[in-house]
Amino acid sequence: CEIFTVSCIFIITNRLLYTLYYDCEIFTVSCIFIITNRVLYTLYYNCKIFTVSCIFIITNRDLYTLYYNCKIFTVSCIFIITNRVLYTLYYNCKIFTVSCIFIITNTVLYTLYYDCEIFTVSCIFIITNTVLYTLHYDCEIFTVSCIFIITNTVLYTLYYDCKIFTVSCIFIITNTVLYTLY
Repeated sequence: CEIFTVSCIFIITNRLLYTLYYDCEIFTVSCIFIITNRVLYTLYYNCKIFTVSCIFIITNRDLYTLYYNCKIFTVSCIFIITNRVLYTLYYNCKIFTVSCIFIITNTVLYTLYYDCEIFTVSCIFIITNTVLYTLHYDCEIFTVSCIFIITNTVLYTLYYDCKIFTVSCIFIITNTVLYTLY
C-alpha cells in the first residue's frame, strides 16, 4: 500500500505492536497509536512523538488515568471510548470541538448520532456489527476522509462493495482478519 504518508495510522492489536513500533519510521506528527490494554503504559511513557494530533485509543480500565494525567489532548483530541465510561466523558469533557470523533459501540450509538451536531466533514464513525449497515446507507457525510472501522463479519462486504475508499482510506481491522491483511 502506497497511500500511507504523513497521516499514516496503524491500528495494531496486542502481539504485533512492538514489531511495528520499532521497525516503522513513518510515525510523524499525526502519529496515531491504537493500543490495547497491556502495552499502553509502555508506549505512553517511552514515546515522545505524541504531539498536537496525538490520539489515544484507550479501553476500559486505563482510561481515567490517561484522561487526567495527559495534557496533550487539544483540538483534534479523539476519545475512543467503550461502553461504561462513555457517558461520563461525554458530559464532563469540554474539548470536543471541530474534529471531534466519537467512537461509540452498540447501544449508545443512536443517541449520540441524533443529538450531536458536531459531525462535519471529518466526521468518523466507528461502528460495530449490527448498526453498520444502517449508517452506511443512510449517512451522506462520508467523504474523502471517511474512515470505516469495521469489525469481523462485515469487513469483506464493505471492502468489495464500497467505492469511497480513497487517499486517506484507513482500515481498522480487529481480530481474525488482522493477520491476513497484515
